[in-house]
Amino acid sequence: MVKSFTNRFQIIVCIIVLILFTSKSFAQPKFLEPELDINAGLNSNAILVIKKDNLHHIWLGTEHGLSILGYTDSAYKKLYSLLNNKSIWGLDFYKSFALIGTRFSGLYVWDLNKQEITQHFDSSEIGLCRRIRVLNDSVYLISRKGLFTLHYVTGVWKLNKLTSDIPNTAFFTDVAIWNNRMYATAYDDDADNKKNLTSSYTIKNKLTTDTIAISFDGFYKNYIQKRSSISVLSALSIFSTTYPKSSMLVGGSSYSLFNNKREIECKTLISPTKKKLPVWDITYAKNKYFLAIGNPDNNQEGMIYETGKSSLEDLNSNFYGQCLYFDDDANAMWMGTLNRGIFYWPFISESYKVPKEFKDDYNFKIISKDEILFYNKTKVILQNIRNNAEKTIYQTPSNSDFDFIRDLIQSGDTTIIISSKKIIQVVSKNGILHQSEYDFEKSVSRKDLSNFIYKNGNNIYRFSIFFNTIRKLNLSTKKETLIKSASNQVKGIPYNNNLLYFSTYAGFHYFDSISHPFDIHLPAIESFITVSDTLWTLNGSAIKTFKIDLVHYKLIPLFEYDIKDAIGSNLPTWISSFRGNILCGNHQGYFTLNNNTSEPIAYNYLGNYSKGKFQLSDSTGIYYNYDNYVTRISEPTAYKIVNPSQINISIYPNNSINLYTPFRLNFNANDFILQNHSLKKIVFIKSNKIYKKVYTLNDHYDFSLGIEQGNYQVEIYINNQLIATQNLKITLPLSSNPVFYIGLLVLFVSLLMILFKLLLDKKKYKQSVLENRLQLLKQNLNPHFIFNSLNLIYSLVLQNKNDVAIKNINHFSDLHHYYLNNINKQRITLEEEFEFIESYLKLEAARIAADNPFEYELPNKIEEKFKKLLVPPMILQPLVENSIKYCGKKMDSKNYIWIDTYVKDNRLFIGIENTIGNINENLIRSSKMGIKLVNERVEIFNKMYGENILFLANVNCKYAQNGYRCEISFTLN
Repeated sequence: MVKSFTNRFQIIVCIIVLILFTSKSFAQPKFLEPELDINAGLNSNAILVIKKDNLHHIWLGTEHGLSILGYTDSAYKKLYSLLNNKSIWGLDFYKSFALIGTRFSGLYVWDLNKQEITQHFDSSEIGLCRRIRVLNDSVYLISRKGLFTLHYVTGVWKLNKLTSDIPNTAFFTDVAIWNNRMYATAYDDDADNKKNLTSSYTIKNKLTTDTIAISFDGFYKNYIQKRSSISVLSALSIFSTTYPKSSMLVGGSSYSLFNNKREIECKTLISPTKKKLPVWDITYAKNKYFLAIGNPDNNQEGMIYETGKSSLEDLNSNFYGQCLYFDDDANAMWMGTLNRGIFYWPFISESYKVPKEFKDDYNFKIISKDEILFYNKTKVILQNIRNNAEKTIYQTPSNSDFDFIRDLIQSGDTTIIISSKKIIQVVSKNGILHQSEYDFEKSVSRKDLSNFIYKNGNNIYRFSIFFNTIRKLNLSTKKETLIKSASNQVKGIPYNNNLLYFSTYAGFHYFDSISHPFDIHLPAIESFITVSDTLWTLNGSAIKTFKIDLVHYKLIPLFEYDIKDAIGSNLPTWISSFRGNILCGNHQGYFTLNNNTSEPIAYNYLGNYSKGKFQLSDSTGIYYNYDNYVTRISEPTAYKIVNPSQINISIYPNNSINLYTPFRLNFNANDFILQNHSLKKIVFIKSNKIYKKVYTLNDHYDFSLGIEQGNYQVEIYINNQLIATQNLKITLPLSSNPVFYIGLLVLFVSLLMILFKLLLDKKKYKQSVLENRLQLLKQNLNPHFIFNSLNLIYSLVLQNKNDVAIKNINHFSDLHHYYLNNINKQRITLEEEFEFIESYLKLEAARIAADNPFEYELPNKIEEKFKKLLVPPMILQPLVENSIKYCGKKMDSKNYIWIDTYVKDNRLFIGIENTIGNINENLIRSSKMGIKLVNERVEIFNKMYGENILFLANVNCKYAQNGYRCEISFTLN
């Protein structure tokens, strides 16, 4: 029962301790957020190693592969794919090679120039890779199987294992070279081995003589017994480079600082739970040592530990420190965690922890380069930020209820403090504090609370919070007088050896011994400064400047600029000056402004902070506070010189853009911070004049609308440095370009014309074919007619019928003349056609009178209106010719041919009818050919000229009982 109670009590105590433990402040700034994590593109939140190559790329070895910040070249896709889901524990660079050690897949050698894997050492050969160190032009591989050296000889990497007397149960965790000697740390899995973790082990290396290894306790003994089966990345770390030339830092579950082979400082890292925590990595940042601490017992808690200043009471419950890399060029620390991705802490060498008493809201004022005066509601502490020494200047009495410190000022060795109830004067003489007070309870102004004080000579002025009054206190006489003036909610700065202050309700005033209001009343402003005789104000994101006229107490407007319009984000909350330069920013960074226009010209990134505020600036720099850290930036206007060769500027989709078509300008820099957190200015120049300027802090700028048509020269600046110049062409889109529609119309008309011409040509071609065919059909008369006529004349001459022959010659001549005159005409009159038919019948009747005589009958009289009817020339001739061929008689009847006309349904019908004699096959074929020719001529004529001529063969006879009749009809107009 007692034992059960004891166990429960221990559990409760542990829970209480854990609650207290997790409620402590962070060693790193509280509101520093991950720069990148798995939600922002990383393949894992477990960052195991960080390195920077010669081109300023940051390489991250993670639990699930490799990430290279600021690099998008497709060649590295092969490397990413090869190392995908491989746990990378070791990483370093040697000349033009990247050496990448994995936990289970061996060591890969990547040629940075060829961008390919040139060699691979399998894990069966080297074991589990833990670290890779390049020291004094030598490469050391620390793995579970031992300590190896790598040498690049004649294009091939050769592996050499160093022998040592380290126990089989132990393994090396890190190596370093200090004072021309090699040192190594080791960890032993065998907790019962008395020799382990305390003895020195000799490393035998043919290439390095006189080397020893020092081993330190990596874990607390009980912890090893409990977790001896796990494989730890590095229980120990050593830091020794060219920075701390006279010292070496060794860390395990404790750290030791050595100077000239002598231990000058030793500190055991003990958590509130009395469990030793390992140091996973160590680095040096300008006279400061930092340790990455993480608790493998829960893989959650840890910290970034600054030696001499941090405490394990500052452990963070969700920040497992895993690896560190200090970027000396940027004065910034990259911090890899096991559980939250990678953090970026700029200006870490000038970040100082505030006194432990100030866990809540506090303020501070700069006393000197090394001293800061911190104060909150109840306490004032002077801290030397160099050695962390603290001195309490004032603390409110424990029995003084509702007496809170509201403001203070420092003048020489005197500190003036104003609280809710009194003014306290603290003078430091020879290191001894002398305190005097003026109690408001003896004054009528007790309830007139103040939150701002100003000292001029021997007088203290305190400005009322709620009333338009200023209380002047003479420090010598302790006499207080009242000055009526707008004073509530005051912010003030020194100006012209007096005070320029702003009242939320009454605007700006100049105060010497009385208040002088200015003529312009501005709305509530966040911040203001003066540079020479110019007043700079910040309201929202708008910066306004005024010339200060103390003769007439006027503020003369000069110019204004809205940061939001330019940047669109990262809106400022303060404005300040440093050595004549105008600075404007918020808790994440600040702009350097153009003194003449207030346009931003550069940007300094302070880190991914969710909170924090700018406090003030003085001749030593500008200061920020992030709850438990104060950061000083000693060179506020300094920013990186950009190497244009390491910046790639591209326009997507290309350098020729349609108007109203969105496009993007991309910035790809080797330096991740430069790429993502620097001020990019894009200037569009058209016709040698600036057309447009835009700004961005990101790695791209998206253009949607607003750039008119034309050819531009685009200048790209990064932090006011010209990086690149590109040509850009903005053209009208097809849907908006009138030339397009004109061209489209021309094209359409041209296509129509071509189509029309094709149709016309086709029609002409068809018509030409028809005409040629018609002409051939019309010329069908020519050989028959001539042959028959000449044959007739020839027979008459033989018969000595010269008169008849001459008469027939005349008929032949008339007919041939008619033929020649009309054969090429499209139409002739019906009268002319009948005249030709009559002459043709006469000639044919004479020709066959002896063999097969026939008689014929023509219309006696054709109405005048039908005589001028236009018909195709010689359209009746083939029919008449057929009637002559077939004309015959049976018994005693005569051979007879009738040609008649009649009108029906507005059509004129012409009939050709003949008696029929004996018919042979040749005549039948000839007849069909004649009818076919007439049909074809009628069809062609109708197509060519749009006529409606009808031809009917073998219709009912009107005159002969046994005969043949055909009719052709024409439409009457």
